[in-house]
Amino acid sequence: MKKHLLWFLLLAMGSSWPAAAQTYRLSHKPGSTNTDMDIEVVRTDTGPVSHLKVSLTVPALPPSNKDFTAFTRAFLYGWIIAGKDTRLSVSVCPSTASKAECPYGFPVVKGPWKVGDRIVVETDLPKSFVDAEGAHLHLGIGDAAYYPTPNLLRPSK
Repeated sequence: MKKHLLWFLLLAMGSSWPAAAQTYRLSHKPGSTNTDMDIEVVRTDTGPVSHLKVSLTVPALPPSNKDFTAFTRAFLYGWIIAGKDTRLSVSVCPSTASKAECPYGFPVVKGPWKVGDRIVVETDLPKSFVDAEGAHLHLGIGDAAYYPTPNLLRPSK
């Protein structure tokens, strides 16, 4: 009887369980700047949705690339490898969004930021995508040109 009661309580409380969160850090020194972006990803899974909160430190502007003039835009972009030569892009933008508002399938976060500032970008994605083999999510920061981050996705533990 006690076993059945415990099972019933677990099922009844299923939707009220706290979300499972994991935090991980990525070290990344883009280009020739030798400045660590100190990337932190906090992933919180709630049911079929994964909320990702990505923060990073703005690196130095590369002295060798004249396309980099400022850090005024940050955006996520992602894809999943669906075969040997097939890559499917991911989009969370509404169909009414313009290319300027949503150039790579995710809304643009606008600066300006200075070297050393912390930027935070958040998004919700289907957990099935976040855990899929071959899934990629990156953050770009820059203006006319941008620095990409390494893949921000890790399967849930």
